[in-house]
Amino acid sequence: MDAYIGYHGRIPKSIQDGLGETLAIGRGSYSAVHLAFRRRSYPSPTIHAVKSAPLSSASLLQREEAILTELHGCPQIISCFGHDITTDTAGDLLYMLVLYN
Repeated sequence: MDAYIGYHGRIPKSIQDGLGETLAIGRGSYSAVHLAFRRRSYPSPTIHAVKSAPLSSASLLQREEAILTELHGCPQIISCFGHDITTDTAGDLLYMLVLYN
């Protein structure tokens, strides 16, 4: 996992297993943001933004998901593909939101 650093410096297992290579691009007040590259997509690799936060403090990330879901289909708004709850390498639960522009 080149350059992937989770919200608390740990790598979520679902990122390791499903999305392929990732790159940390930022961290805000309530989540970390990473680019995830899915190499096995057809016809070319896809790039997603993945926001992650500890499950115990993910309420703002969950609210963001609800708003993005309401705005689905607006061409000026990023698309939300849903969320995943996973564990990081230390076994702590993470809430992950998958986005695509």
